[in-house]
Amino acid sequence: MVNLHPVLYKDFEDKKALEGINKIFNEKRGYAFKMPKRGSSVVIQVSGGLDSITIWNILLAKYHLHVYPVHFLNRKKTFLGEEESVRHYSRIFKNLYPDKFHEPKIIEAPSTNRVNVPNVNFINPKIILNNLLFNRKINKYQVLLNYGDNPLYERFFNVYNYAQQLRATVARDLDTIITNFVAEDSTISRNSTLAVLRSINLSLCLMLGDFSWQFTAPLEKGSGFYYGKTQLIKYAHTKGVDLSHSWSCMFRGKRQCGECATCLIRREAFSKAHVKDRTIYVPIRKRKSLGIRRYIRKTLANLFEGSGKKTIGRIGAGNVSFNGGSVIVLSKDVAWEEIDGKVNLLHSKTGEIDILNQSGSLIWEYLSQGKYSFNELYSMLSKKYGTKNAPIKKDLEKFINKYIKEGYLTVS
Repeated sequence: MVNLHPVLYKDFEDKKALEGINKIFNEKRGYAFKMPKRGSSVVIQVSGGLDSITIWNILLAKYHLHVYPVHFLNRKKTFLGEEESVRHYSRIFKNLYPDKFHEPKIIEAPSTNRVNVPNVNFINPKIILNNLLFNRKINKYQVLLNYGDNPLYERFFNVYNYAQQLRATVARDLDTIITNFVAEDSTISRNSTLAVLRSINLSLCLMLGDFSWQFTAPLEKGSGFYYGKTQLIKYAHTKGVDLSHSWSCMFRGKRQCGECATCLIRREAFSKAHVKDRTIYVPIRKRKSLGIRRYIRKTLANLFEGSGKKTIGRIGAGNVSFNGGSVIVLSKDVAWEEIDGKVNLLHSKTGEIDILNQSGSLIWEYLSQGKYSFNELYSMLSKKYGTKNAPIKKDLEKFINKYIKEGYLTVS
């Protein structure tokens, strides 16, 4: 992602864990993953998004496989766009590939593409932080709202039960289940990494004592079955598949909002692929947008239990009262992370997020190393820049005043 990246990490893939699990599979069956032979059968999870729709097409057109799609449906919170997408492309693929196409199996189960509202009192703060995406283009944070209950295991075992039925009846060569995660997904979600998928695969094989089953996604570099969103969009474009009917949006409606995190990821992918995005987006209604932001703020504010008391003294025109010998420390109400050389701040009480510039990030890093007075900080900065001058002192005073008043720092 060029403009969107997570607050805490850039790549969630655990390469060491993946290497260890692959070693087990290699010892048990001689391979970690191998692409099914032409004409054999696979099961694919189809969400209705551009990734799963294009992967479905690739398995039919490029690999010439019998494809048995599975779509998860939540009757109470149906995303109409997802259902219509699956129906729309079913009609197209049935016409294009009549000998390999099979009607989607609809399973009633929770969908990950929804706004979950978990009890924040029982959630590790990092779960929220891991789902915060920073959008460089608009200099704002957005939440990828798929945290909370994780139906990944449930979904897989539901699909496996269906695959077992197929193997026992019409698809005796079936041994591969494919989900719709692609390369970029592992940079914004732990669930989407190959290590996680392999671990689920290993769990199943160990429980059943059957190592013939494969559970994977187009993340298999060694086998050439590896795709990113840009590649998928380019592929669909060259094959004349119009992806405008696929659904990425987090919210229900007749049209996709174009503003949520998944919509922005979709739009960015089209831009990077240099393919015109023909999707018709409708801006999310202001009251709904405000409601989501209010919920996010409330959630973030309740995640941390800040016990440190602020000692903010105000004087004159709003300046904070401190002298050169005052000790300045980081507030216990603040979580922070360095991203691309800049410190990103999250205030647990207000839910506010701030991004420090290069100088501010340097000051923050100094403060994170211990308790320093204003004079000590000034001395450290002067040594860093090789000079003592009024602008440095003035900027330091301005920085400390601002972040003490806003509750990011405390002074004693």
